[in-house]
Amino acid sequence: MSGWRCRLYGTERFPARAAKPRPRRNAGTLLCSGGRSVGPPAGPSRAARPAIRERSVLPVILSVKRVSAPLAVLGLVLSVGVLSGPVRAQQAVPAPSTAAPPAGTPSPAQATPLPSTTAPGPGPSSGEAPKPPLPEKALPVPGVAPPAGARQPLVQAPGDPADVDEVTLPAKPVAILAGKSSWDNAVASLKETIGRIEAALAQAGVKATGRPVAVFTRTDDDGFQYEAMVPVDAVPATRPGGLPAELRFGTTPSGKALRFVHKGPYDGIDQTYETVTAYLDAKGIIVQDAFVEEYLTDLKTAQDGDLEVNIYALPK
Repeated sequence: MSGWRCRLYGTERFPARAAKPRPRRNAGTLLCSGGRSVGPPAGPSRAARPAIRERSVLPVILSVKRVSAPLAVLGLVLSVGVLSGPVRAQQAVPAPSTAAPPAGTPSPAQATPLPSTTAPGPGPSSGEAPKPPLPEKALPVPGVAPPAGARQPLVQAPGDPADVDEVTLPAKPVAILAGKSSWDNAVASLKETIGRIEAALAQAGVKATGRPVAVFTRTDDDGFQYEAMVPVDAVPATRPGGLPAELRFGTTPSGKALRFVHKGPYDGIDQTYETVTAYLDAKGIIVQDAFVEEYLTDLKTAQDGDLEVNIYALPK
């Protein structure tokens, strides 16, 4: 084996030796490496030990007594000094004065106000009750003013394109002009008819007040028939001159209705109507044959992405 294995295991470090009888270890006897016994050093006998102890103790006692007397006196002096210190400190601290300052003496805050504060105002007199703080005035909430000359929809609260609203349509006075069109020419026909009504009202001096409406009275695969309506302040008591013969006055459809909102080109309004049909079928709601479209933005083209239309379905 190598050296480190001998140090680890200790099996081959030395050659085998014959076992020797171990000597018995007596009290006060040590065994050295050579097997020799080493006893305690020679000293006085047991009989002489008490005398040695007595002679060595007496001088120690006398020396302790000589040292302890001055130490006791020193400790007494120190304890008296420590105890008397707090007493003198308590006597030296004066008690706070409870006497009131003379009249007219300014308070520390009034005498030396902070630079970031204003000077304190006069306080209430002795016989006057303190005044309650004044309530803060509420700032007016800035309202959103409608644009000048804006036409109001049938329902003031706006609709949500992702939801269906149950609303109540008011009966508003309108100027009505009937028309018909194919589906491909729907926007152009509706725009032309509504423009004729507005031009006739402006010529007759009748003010238009609401967003234009179209009521679809009949539909088939080829096209549809409708009544274009423009709300006005009131139906004139006498028919103004110069109005087209086919133009008449009436009121908008009224009562409970379901409102659906379409945003986007008119070419994609069929998808909104599919949603309307699916909703009515799921709820089992039977509605009137006429659907109502209210144009919240002006009709321009069938591809106008900013178009917004309210679709009203009136249950029976």
